[in-house]
Amino acid sequence: MCNWFGAPRLPKAFRRAGFHVTTFGFPGLLMQRVQCVDESLLVSESISRDELVAALLDAMEHCRADLVIPTDDTTILLLHTAAMVARRSGRSASVHATLQRSLGNATYLKRETWPRSTGPSTCYLADQRNDALRTKLAELEAESS
Repeated sequence: MCNWFGAPRLPKAFRRAGFHVTTFGFPGLLMQRVQCVDESLLVSESISRDELVAALLDAMEHCRADLVIPTDDTTILLLHTAAMVARRSGRSASVHATLQRSLGNATYLKRETWPRSTGPSTCYLADQRNDALRTKLAELEAESS
């Protein structure tokens, strides 16, 4: 939910290919300023981690997403957290399928290789959110073992 510099180019390519493009994130990010977006779903920067996960899952159901493409490292952590929460909270089969398509095969990921920070464009608030998502993910993993 920060910025990978190439990410704002993606909506134009997807729109040309016939996709309905929806963005989800904080106001003011590069991705939210792209003109080739059909719909922008904004969340407050002061949102808690649990509310952020719930807002993402709600947004996926609202726009009937086929694929979620993360545009930064924090969003990758958010997607993993959302996948675990979705399994526990009884979300629809379409949300589960979308998360699975979006994340790929998680068995190839190693926890120790996940990013420690979100890069040079990250503000302190994003680092705190990243740590909060890692904590939430660790709690969910502990509960499932």
